[in-house]
Amino acid sequence: MNKKNIYIRVALILLILFLFNMLNAQKRKERNEIPHKLPLYIETHIFPSDSLFTCLISYKIPFSNILFIKENTQYTSGYTISFELYINENLYKRIYSSSEVSTDNYSETLSENIYSEGFVAFEITEGNFQIRPSIIINNTDIEARIKPIELIVDSTQIYKPFFVNRTKLICDSINYQLVNFQNSIPFSEGGCDMLIPSFSEFQKSINLEILQNDKSIMNSKIYDTIFLNETVSSCNNQIVFTSDSTLPLIKFFKVNNVNQKLAEGEFEVSLELGKENINYKLPVLWFNKPNSLNNIEEAIDYLTIIGLSKSADSLSNFSEDAEYKALFNFWRRYDDDTSTVFNSVFAEYYSRIDYVKEEFNSVGKNDALETDRGRTYINLGRPDNIARKFNDVYDVIEVWEYKSLNEKIYFSDKTGTGKFERIK
Repeated sequence: MNKKNIYIRVALILLILFLFNMLNAQKRKERNEIPHKLPLYIETHIFPSDSLFTCLISYKIPFSNILFIKENTQYTSGYTISFELYINENLYKRIYSSSEVSTDNYSETLSENIYSEGFVAFEITEGNFQIRPSIIINNTDIEARIKPIELIVDSTQIYKPFFVNRTKLICDSINYQLVNFQNSIPFSEGGCDMLIPSFSEFQKSINLEILQNDKSIMNSKIYDTIFLNETVSSCNNQIVFTSDSTLPLIKFFKVNNVNQKLAEGEFEVSLELGKENINYKLPVLWFNKPNSLNNIEEAIDYLTIIGLSKSADSLSNFSEDAEYKALFNFWRRYDDDTSTVFNSVFAEYYSRIDYVKEEFNSVGKNDALETDRGRTYINLGRPDNIARKFNDVYDVIEVWEYKSLNEKIYFSDKTGTGKFERIK
């Protein structure tokens, strides 16, 4: 990577961080005002205790916001995050977290959906604190400050839940992977469980109600509990909890697959635990949402690629605020799994649009969606095999094989501009 490109990447990263702070300073009342992609995801959790508390600060940084430099066959970088804790404007504690990051795949260095994850954990007393994060990215000398986070530590309150996936990793036999982003729940195909920390091991149940769009999604008494260690660890670049009974354990009430019935947007949680009750709101965010869904008018137009021109015209009649919901509801008819709100067919189609726009443009043109390869990819998906060869007149021939269809599709680039036309 030359110096000019480095300066451009630094400028972009700093601009993103600046916009991140500006966006977080604004009040968000509508679903569309909540950004689903941020440069740095930070959240806090408190583990209950009788005296001191354990505070966990976790973070995720997209690879696209880390400045990589190529060294031999590797792309390397890293960062240092500082968390300064203040109480009444007095510095209480300063904690650092540093990490080195590397990959041998250049496309990963640009990815918004691959993350470097980390955490810090420390003991803390009751009180009202302010956390002031800042980050220095390797290969730059600039420190970027992130919007402060307010932290209330109070033994009388019920703390917001964790969202985890139960998973098997090589580090331990069974782990619970933390899947939160910015104190929100991910809108995704996979289910995740909600863990609500309990102060009392004698509490047998909690009353839980979840509402979204003025509709009750769940209203029940929760008895299911698990015990996990207050110590977290990193495994395969993922933040995990374990259930090792040889270490101090904390009781959590557990709600399975809580995200399966939730759509994008805010939802409200009402908890009653003993004499304590709390109401709070959390967002459901689609973090790896296809970029082609960011412009809804264009997303509707993309239906014409698969012969749905009449449907595209019909959806265009909705108001601007209702278009996204109408498009989402339109794709429900093609969803094989109606037990969850997330529609994998909807996600797959627009992910294919993203890939085609990135990979199949002719030289100097923005024509990917009009090319034979682009339309084939959108309709049939990624081929099982791609092979290239030359014919007698040195035209490039590309062969796509779809094993499940028992079909091979041939494309030829006769102009040398990257525009492959289907020949059989």
